[in-house]
Amino acid sequence: MGTLTLQYFASCDLGPMYHNESVRPCVKIMNLSGFHPEKYKTIKGQYLPLACYGELQVSYCITKNIPHLNCCVVSPWCQTRHSLDNRTFNETAELSLPYNALYDYNGICFVLTSTFTDEKGAHEQLIAGANMRLFNSKKIFRHGIYEIELHPLEPMGIRRFEDLERVIRKSEFDAKPAGMNLLNKLLKTSRKHIRNELFETPLDRHTRSDAERAIEEAKRDSGRLFLSVEFLFSRSHPNLNAPVIFERREVDPLVSDARSERWNPVDEKYFKMTRSLRIADVDRKRKPNKETLDRLKIALAKFLLAVRWEYSEQVDQAVELLHQWPIVDTDYVLELLNRQFIHPCVRRFAVVRLETAKDEELLLYLYQLVQALHYENWHDIFSTQAIEIESLVALERQQSHQAAPEELQQAECSLSPELHAGSTSSSRPPEVGDVSIISSSIQQLQPAIEHKGRWIEALKTDWKEDLATFLLRRAQSSWPIANYLYWFLRLEANKPNSPSNGMYTHVLDRLQGVLYAIEILRATLSSEAYANLARLDEPLALPLDPGVKIIGIDPSSSSLFKSARRPALLPFILPDGGQYKVIFKHGDDLRRDQLVLQMIELMDVILRKENFDLRLTPYKVLATGASHGFVQFIESTSLQELLQQGTVLGFLQQNAPSATDPLGVQKEVMETYIRSCAGYCVITYLLGVGDRHMENLLLTNDGRLFHIDFSFIFGNDPKPMATEVRLTRSMIEAMGGANTSQFSEFWKITFTAFLVLRRHANLFLTLFSLVSNMDVRSTSRDQSSACEFLKERFCINQTEERAVNRLASRMTESIKAIVPDIMERIHVLLQVDITFLDLTLK
Repeated sequence: MGTLTLQYFASCDLGPMYHNESVRPCVKIMNLSGFHPEKYKTIKGQYLPLACYGELQVSYCITKNIPHLNCCVVSPWCQTRHSLDNRTFNETAELSLPYNALYDYNGICFVLTSTFTDEKGAHEQLIAGANMRLFNSKKIFRHGIYEIELHPLEPMGIRRFEDLERVIRKSEFDAKPAGMNLLNKLLKTSRKHIRNELFETPLDRHTRSDAERAIEEAKRDSGRLFLSVEFLFSRSHPNLNAPVIFERREVDPLVSDARSERWNPVDEKYFKMTRSLRIADVDRKRKPNKETLDRLKIALAKFLLAVRWEYSEQVDQAVELLHQWPIVDTDYVLELLNRQFIHPCVRRFAVVRLETAKDEELLLYLYQLVQALHYENWHDIFSTQAIEIESLVALERQQSHQAAPEELQQAECSLSPELHAGSTSSSRPPEVGDVSIISSSIQQLQPAIEHKGRWIEALKTDWKEDLATFLLRRAQSSWPIANYLYWFLRLEANKPNSPSNGMYTHVLDRLQGVLYAIEILRATLSSEAYANLARLDEPLALPLDPGVKIIGIDPSSSSLFKSARRPALLPFILPDGGQYKVIFKHGDDLRRDQLVLQMIELMDVILRKENFDLRLTPYKVLATGASHGFVQFIESTSLQELLQQGTVLGFLQQNAPSATDPLGVQKEVMETYIRSCAGYCVITYLLGVGDRHMENLLLTNDGRLFHIDFSFIFGNDPKPMATEVRLTRSMIEAMGGANTSQFSEFWKITFTAFLVLRRHANLFLTLFSLVSNMDVRSTSRDQSSACEFLKERFCINQTEERAVNRLASRMTESIKAIVPDIMERIHVLLQVDITFLDLTLK
């Protein structure tokens, strides 16, 4: 029995060069039918005898059909040669973009042009045009002959190529003949014959001519203008008729079902036999080429999930392949540290690849890496302490007496006996004051302690370093990492009734032991040479932001906020006389805010790498416990207060007036407002941030709008019928209204930011999967449902066009919604009652 084979190409695999030949899609512009010059001699309501008198040309370009985006043309306009008989062109041209650069929303626009003359001279005349998708409804690139209906452009007011932006996406500009079912059916059947999709019969040679005659009669009887166009695979492959399917090269987040723990000997025997049969004819010397190697990078997680780690022979082969695996980005490595990958080889391979991450990049993922310690082998973590201390002491004694500086030898003699004994059970966490004094003088003592990190290199061999040791080693060389790592570990170690308390406490103790430079600095600071560093008025590093040094607090500027928990505003004094204001909250769980602000900071970094600055405000948040923490204070005003006193536009006009701008606001401030508003609309939509009343939306004097209080995420909201995006009429009126260029720019920025972040959806899914053990109450979602929520918001399995349309519809619903305005008024009334009650009690 014969087999049926199907040959096709994926669009992502067809670049500008394929098999050393150019492979760009081709279009052949054949001929024109139904053209009568007298129909197109009326311009601007006036009959011009010299209109449409020149030779005809066809202009074409690649377009994109994404709603709410003004720019639809993505390639330069190209033109055919002049038609001498005003009918025939027969010109074949390659498109400017290869297959792998085209998306399913791309199309091609055809415009028929000529010339006309009036009292001002000769001008180019746009006669008719149409736009059609390059991929059909089944996401297959078009192939064969198409009869494109060209629509007159003069009734639409289109006289320049720039004006075509208004009509390209409209249905009346579609190239498919409307209301001509017979013609469309005949054309579709004819194309199937050309592509050999229908079986040949003896009657085909008799009926084909009748079908062509029927097509010409239908075109002639309709009185419409048609352009015959043929789409070809490539000019270098004229005889190749394989279809091109639209595909994007991306890795979807992996969700694997847990295998059954019951042992089945039949399945195991079948597995071993079939696997041996499959690998019998495999060429072990075969190596992938460069293109295949690039595709293999992102398939790392899929490959590791396919390995049966209970079989030693598969583990050996997997480890051999991992040694040869090309370098992958950090976001794909982080995926190997979640609960799906528990084999130590995989986790330590991920740790080795994390070595290439810079300190700034590591800080973005540090909280997730601390959470990933849940899935490490706790026995290895607990058994590392003695080895570290013994090796450290031995290496210290060996190197300090050989080539250590004089200051370091003096410091070693004054080390604490507890640390030399290798016991950290009685060691206390480093105080803020101690650590900050050390950080302020670290640059002066760097030459004396630089060689202390070499002991790690003596212990580190191939894939022998676990995640905890890696974090501690990086903390030794970076004070910001050490600061945040300490607070993150302390937060996890203080969880009540948690089985991981002992593990995190042990790692916290190891942090104090690994930061050996702290003991050296303490001993050195106690010496006479550095006595001036021990003064109590030395600046201290602020745990919320280690890069900020403080020398005191201003009690006269301290205050309490009008909230149920009464958070305190603490203005710290900086060495230059300025202030760094911090909010201390007691009774609130700031872990959700810390997580969301981390994501906002990561999104800001991603957008800035694309040269797309949205003027976001990722303020600092540090949860020091399950019910208390610090929040950076940003000088701003809530939208509720602004609307009680006036309007948002009035606030901007007052703080940034401009006599030349139509809205009365400085251009840079208005651009900052539009960009920040668009950025937080996208971010709150993707993360499903709830409880968005006007007190949680703040605005600075320079136009930066930002959100606070992220107690409800992943679609949870205490208010009924809440919208997915908080975009009010007052916020739109600050841009000048819905019919202004500023609001159009807002739409464009919103959708561009959404598409940029959507390309990194796998990274955000990985980061949220790593914090699945975080005790985040009031979200009412477990890890699986939270990831499913993010997949829905990022529209993982949809095209970019559908994803943008979904966001646009949600934002439109937010603008028209009435219930959020009613709930906002109720919230204001409740706040008034609370304020009145407080005044009465006082």
